[in-house]
Amino acid sequence: MKNAIPSGPFTDQDADASATTKVSRQQGSAGSCMFYGLPDSSEACLELQRQVPANCTRYINTRKYDPQCHSTRPPKKVYKLLVTGAGGSGTNLIATALKRVGVVVGHEYITKRGSASWTHAVNDAIVGAKYPFPRKGPYESRSILEENSIRFKHVIHQVRCPAANIAALTSHNNFSRAFLSRAAGIDPNLPDCVWGAWVWLRWNLHIGSYADSRYRIEDFTAPEDMAAYLCDLVGLKCHRKDLLAASVASRVAKFLGLTKLGLHHREHGACTIADVSREDPELGRKVEALSKYYGYESAECERV
Repeated sequence: MKNAIPSGPFTDQDADASATTKVSRQQGSAGSCMFYGLPDSSEACLELQRQVPANCTRYINTRKYDPQCHSTRPPKKVYKLLVTGAGGSGTNLIATALKRVGVVVGHEYITKRGSASWTHAVNDAIVGAKYPFPRKGPYESRSILEENSIRFKHVIHQVRCPAANIAALTSHNNFSRAFLSRAAGIDPNLPDCVWGAWVWLRWNLHIGSYADSRYRIEDFTAPEDMAAYLCDLVGLKCHRKDLLAASVASRVAKFLGLTKLGLHHREHGACTIADVSREDPELGRKVEALSKYYGYESAECERV
């Protein structure tokens, strides 16, 4: 793995100044009840905010478990691991990789070990909308989960080349797009690339305000390397004897018709940061600033 990228949240103020300094988690997220960086507008949110210490408000619109913050209101169920990122960051990839080494987590649903899911980056009870996944039964028959019914002990933030991730976001179906737009406070009728850039920016800022750790998928030679890294990080046992050497893994991936970190995603159109900047120069600048904070030389980067 390459050098670790900075931990801790990156704020809109950082993006405005194109800064890359680390910001205190409490400073970056206290008082943000609905969604990181957006005004609080829900009465239910504000009531919860009044009930918890200031340094715990960052967990309200999340499924993250904190033993101190949830000591008086323990969740019904705490799962070991959540790997999350913006939609299209490769959660299907990491769920598949973990399964290959004997650790089964659900992709957009939860198993006894946890989940790899962009949806669980937020709390559907706080958003006030049903998760678009898992795809079990008709959407209309699903229910919003209780605010404190499920939580995850370890939340790991997964990031991917911004331009590629933004393009992947634009391929989401109407249910996903509506959920993302509502949670992140974004007009769903914006041009695709602009909408995707806003979602990428706000979703990652939100996760960065509370996640325990973060990695880039480009920093690994093969998906199984990511799985091994996560096993070490959160104390899961994986079958290391099943891990392929990097050169062998690359040959097998090529034989199977996969790209360097294949398996993801859907076919989608291209979104360049130049496209975003033409429509919204300030947004383009913020995307570039956050990209550099994550260690990419450019938001275009090497797409995978």
